[in-house]
Amino acid sequence: MIGPAGTVEEGLQNGEDSMNTIDLGSLTLEDLDGETRPEPPAGASREQQAVHTLRQTPIRALGAEELSVLLRQRESLESVVSWALTLLEQDPLTAGDFLPGGLLVALTDIPLEFWYGNANSTARLRIVTENLSAQDDLATYLPADHEVWRQLEALRKAEIL
Repeated sequence: MIGPAGTVEEGLQNGEDSMNTIDLGSLTLEDLDGETRPEPPAGASREQQAVHTLRQTPIRALGAEELSVLLRQRESLESVVSWALTLLEQDPLTAGDFLPGGLLVALTDIPLEFWYGNANSTARLRIVTENLSAQDDLATYLPADHEVWRQLEALRKAEIL
């Protein structure tokens, strides 16, 4: 898991000291997955080309829009979801697709199976949604008919939230 600072401490469960801190934010999805993919074929869609480039970008450099693309393409979900949650913990209305809440829309649209199998990410998503509900001017940014409310309701019905 990538924490708020983009780091993880290894070895602490083994009684080792904390000198083994790894800056995951400087790693790319290719580094984290251990998978380097070939260039997209000629005629590949812009989204396929973008995903290829984004997989080679340090995760800390990925903003809401880039994360939204990766989430829609179901790329490296554990790493991408963790970083997206880090951004959303800071601001639940983080924009993606140039709209407030866009990153949250992309995040809540991933398959339910991911949330069932990732208790830590699910707990973090619950906190993000609680923080979202506490926003004073929420209706200004997310009207009642906004897609994010439908998706959050679906997650509640699935007993994820």
